[in-house]
Amino acid sequence: MVRLTTHDPRPTTQTAQATLEITLALISVLLLLLGSLKLFLWVNQRLVQRHQDYENSRVSAGTSFSETQVDETAYPELNIFGK
Repeated sequence: MVRLTTHDPRPTTQTAQATLEITLALISVLLLLLGSLKLFLWVNQRLVQRHQDYENSRVSAGTSFSETQVDETAYPELNIFGK
């Protein structure tokens, strides 16, 4: 009994589709991770600056009867697509 088999060296369309889907998924995951990192760094920087301003205002808040305001415009803005 002789088996006749044909071997096609080209990848099948299912293999090509799977490769394309995995590539797009990995790119999407990478972009999501980079965006999350940028957001984390922004939140961290903002918390550090707010805490510094809070610590600096404690002496004046304890020695005077005036209300101490913090300037919110001095903090960095979230800009994911910049820098």
